[in-house]
Amino acid sequence: MANIDRIAAKLRESADDDSYTVTPRTVPIRYRERIRYDREAAHAILDEGLVAHIAFNREDYPVVLPAVYARHGETLYFHGSRAGRFAELGAANAPVCVTVTLLDGLVFARAWLIHSAAYRSVMAHGRLRLITDDEERMRALASLIEHVATGRSAEARPPTRQEFASVAVVALDLDEVSTKVRREEQSKYEPADVQGGCWAGYVPLRQVALDPRSAPDLPDDVVAPAIVEKYSGPFPVTDEALAIVPDPPTKPGA
Repeated sequence: MANIDRIAAKLRESADDDSYTVTPRTVPIRYRERIRYDREAAHAILDEGLVAHIAFNREDYPVVLPAVYARHGETLYFHGSRAGRFAELGAANAPVCVTVTLLDGLVFARAWLIHSAAYRSVMAHGRLRLITDDEERMRALASLIEHVATGRSAEARPPTRQEFASVAVVALDLDEVSTKVRREEQSKYEPADVQGGCWAGYVPLRQVALDPRSAPDLPDDVVAPAIVEKYSGPFPVTDEALAIVPDPPTKPGA
């Protein structure tokens, strides 16, 4: 542990002003040359991803939950049922580790243990907080919609009071964050393997949207918006979209 502390201190000395603070929890054991701490790199990966995995301890065993998320500024937002795990974790201000990974390709090598993958990933440590302010909850819910499709929060109906009361919104502030990137398209190899007759190379991968399918009860005069017809998301959450979020729903007569 003392060695990790020394490495973290050394990395902090070389970091620029727009980097996340290096901590022992964000120092890797191996492949340190692939680690970065600048905010721009982390934001770019988070804005391109769609599903995060949230790890935490549940009594005497670990749990990892997948969830759609959104980033706005230096905050990640998640949502779930008021009776679900996120509400419980947020209320307890529970420590979590959140990861987002983008798989860019597969590296085929000539030996079993040299096969690899090209990827970009973000790891964030912190404590979940339950959002109780109704206006922030509305902006967070809008952020989740906007991350999936820009402009969608203005097209779809906002939540009713009953729906709004049934959902929990939690946030993770981005403080302890690192990115790890492997872009190499080839793995190391033993010269003796080159003549072995086994193919080696790289298979790029990407996420592709297929043709949209309209809901069976959709009226004939309702057409898919452009962002659906040529879907290329996810998308960064913009301040402009959140500036027009409606007020939180109120009880009748309030």
